Amino acid sequence: MSHRSALFTRSFLLALLVIVSLLGWGIFRRSQLDSSSQQLAIATTEAVFTSETAQQLVDHAHRDLLEQMSAETLITYLSSVQRSMGPVESIAAIVGGTDVTLFPFSRRPPTASYEIDLIFSGNTAKVILKMVYQQGKWQFTAYSIQADLLLL
Repeated sequence: MSHRSALFTRSFLLALLVIVSLLGWGIFRRSQLDSSSQQLAIATTEAVFTSETAQQLVDHAHRDLLEQMSAETLITYLSSVQRSMGPVESIAAIVGGTDVTLFPFSRRPPTASYEIDLIFSGNTAKVILKMVYQQGKWQFTAYSIQADLLLL
């Protein structure tokens, strides 16, 4: 019995170690993906509203976003928002995060969604965006702007 008990204990501890290792890896991966998605959301939003082009958004657009709105239409839309709202002064807040499974064997791709509050000269707006992590990179699946003074 002693030998059987020791074997059971070792097997249990080994299984527990594997589970803890997988969860640790999942937590580490979630942290990395959360950070990279937030960085891309902020960098893209800054690029869209501080330059005259939305090319960075188009470069990171998922096919779902481009099926809703062509690259040319997206660039035209964001340019008109920029003209209507004026120059962006600051990013007031960013809320959101990633949805990543902790287990590495899931086939569901990580997703992220954020709401970014922007302050323009005398106006405010909220950017609402969604992303999916596929093929080793974040891609935008939705990108919209809500503003009281925005008449489009």
